[in-house]
Amino acid sequence: MQFARTIGRRSQTFTGALALGAICVVFAGFARTYYLNPFFAHRTLTWLLHVHGAICSAWFLLFLAQIVLVAKGRTDLHRRLGVWGFALACIIVLLGLAVAIHAAKLGSFAIPPGISPLAFLAIPFFDVVVFGTLVTSGLIYRRKPQVHKRLMVLSTLSILTPAVVRIPLHFIQAGGLVGAFAFADLLALIYIAYDTLTHKRLHPACVWAGSLIVLSAPFRIGIANTGPWLAFAQWLTQ
Repeated sequence: MQFARTIGRRSQTFTGALALGAICVVFAGFARTYYLNPFFAHRTLTWLLHVHGAICSAWFLLFLAQIVLVAKGRTDLHRRLGVWGFALACIIVLLGLAVAIHAAKLGSFAIPPGISPLAFLAIPFFDVVVFGTLVTSGLIYRRKPQVHKRLMVLSTLSILTPAVVRIPLHFIQAGGLVGAFAFADLLALIYIAYDTLTHKRLHPACVWAGSLIVLSAPFRIGIANTGPWLAFAQWLTQ
């Protein structure tokens, strides 16, 4: 029993550190264009972008708060906040789609040369799909804490790519979109590896959630320039 408690505390500490790291990644990625926009990019931000940024920021802060509450034994408050967390997730999905479609319409994506806005739309579109799938699964399994927590951690890590790709470091910028995916995937794999080593087994939730995150990147890159996707993207942006 004591060993199980020790493992649980170590896991909570690691997950908390991972949540703090995710918040730092988000801030580093969006500091110039959102959080510190008046001092750097001087962009004119629409109300849609302001709401999207605020809601996504709230998600990462709530994620950290939920980890702290579990560590403090306040699972009652954790469950109550979970209702608001799912509401936030639904808003993130809707706003994420709205922002992505709006950017594709205006051609305002910061995209690599040679890729059309409609093709690039596959990237943020499936960011939202993967996140929504994992969060919904986490809600379904909320009465199974060991499954629920892994799905919620991985769902949060799944939406780090937009922040990573904007971090103004040469090695990240040189890697482009593939490098950003690789960095975000690495964080998910580090969590899975730590969880596996700590609990002496690879949890099924980590297997399928991790597979969805990692395999979704080549999938969306592969379909981005196909006829069916471009037709669907054209329909979305009409």
